[in-house]
Amino acid sequence: MRHHNQFRRKRGVFWFLKSCWKYCLTLLLFITGSALAADWPQYRGDNRDGVSAETGWLKTWPPTEVWRQTVGMAYSSVVVSEGRVYTMGWTTNTDFVYCFDAYDGTRLWSYSYRNGPMKGWGPNATPTVDGNKVYTYSHSGDLYCFNKATGAVLWNKVVDAGRHSEWGYAGSPLVEGNMIILNAGGGAAVDKNSGSNIWRNAGTGGFGSPKALTFNSKRIILMITISFPHGGKYDSSSCGVDAATGAFLPGWDFGGHYGEDPQFYGADKFYCGSTLYKIGTDGLTKVWGNDNMGTAYAACVVVGDYAYGYGNNGGALNCQSLSDGSIKWSQSGIKEGALMESDGKLVCLSDNGQLIVCKADPAAYNTEGRTPYQIKFEPYLGSSPSGCRACPALANGLLYCRDYGSYTQVNYVNFDQYANLVCLSFGASLKKQAANPHREKITSASGNWASTVDR
Repeated sequence: MRHHNQFRRKRGVFWFLKSCWKYCLTLLLFITGSALAADWPQYRGDNRDGVSAETGWLKTWPPTEVWRQTVGMAYSSVVVSEGRVYTMGWTTNTDFVYCFDAYDGTRLWSYSYRNGPMKGWGPNATPTVDGNKVYTYSHSGDLYCFNKATGAVLWNKVVDAGRHSEWGYAGSPLVEGNMIILNAGGGAAVDKNSGSNIWRNAGTGGFGSPKALTFNSKRIILMITISFPHGGKYDSSSCGVDAATGAFLPGWDFGGHYGEDPQFYGADKFYCGSTLYKIGTDGLTKVWGNDNMGTAYAACVVVGDYAYGYGNNGGALNCQSLSDGSIKWSQSGIKEGALMESDGKLVCLSDNGQLIVCKADPAAYNTEGRTPYQIKFEPYLGSSPSGCRACPALANGLLYCRDYGSYTQVNYVNFDQYANLVCLSFGASLKKQAANPHREKITSASGNWASTVDR
């Protein structure tokens, strides 16, 4: 009997371990499958490079429109986090921040505040999601921190550092540790939890968004500026600054690429404005540079040893070798807009609303038989749309595209401004991402975080 009980105990342990193994394997497969989907929480995706890790999203062509919403005019792009879509817009001297359900387009919340026009009405920057917060930055310097689930304002302030162009501020907020980095003046940093100032530089902010890297154990921010003070004068150049202090780094100024976004290449190089730079102990060295692919509206994407983007040749999609800057192929007739890459494919949204999906292949331009799909960004009140320059966002099997918008002018005084946000499906099974509805952070009246509570 004793031996029999021992056998039963051993068999029980065996079956328990076997069950645990089966459970762990199932969980692993689930996690692996879920990894094929991904959120898009900040400007140009998770790494701010226009590249998505999502796979298996393209099953059918042409795509199917899932939903659409009317938003205000803006160059602001779209971000997606835990089943919610965020973007910005401008209508009649008012900025709007929108939050929609990612799967059916229901408006979950919106927030508005007064803001006057500049050249090219509406926000230029894209929201940034970090944890339970979403940060937005207007063309005139209004920085807001929201509870991403409820839209409650946690704090806000004006960060109007130095100077900006006639289009206003355009760089999207970058979360760096406990800081929000802004392309305001020659760069500015505030505490992400309170908005208090950390550092601020003089200069003139450009149109690109800041990007962070680590070199020799130091965190460095690439600031895309029009000019910054250097040697007692303002240089027409972008620059690298110390992330902790904002101090300009000698030897880290790079060209006049104020409308570009740097793209990292390998362990010690980055590409910006049809130029490749090498990072060294003495700063930056230009490896090569030319005018083959200087983009005005949208940054390129780097895939392998090649950059893909719109070039300076009157409306063409190009593939450029990063080894020497030569153009491998150029496809004309594609109006400049914005693009991203996922699963070996380029997703190109042209200025006139045409959506093109082609292979990210240096050998040749190849759509694999897919004809361009015209997204119907409907004009409003008899006017016409004025361009699609916001980067498309791919998240969890769905693609989100928006246009800049259109307007009607009455006696050169009153304006009605509208734009379209469109969600498309390519036939893949949706991998829904949702926040835990039973736990959320509650804000106090002063806008500071309180403790986490169960609902």
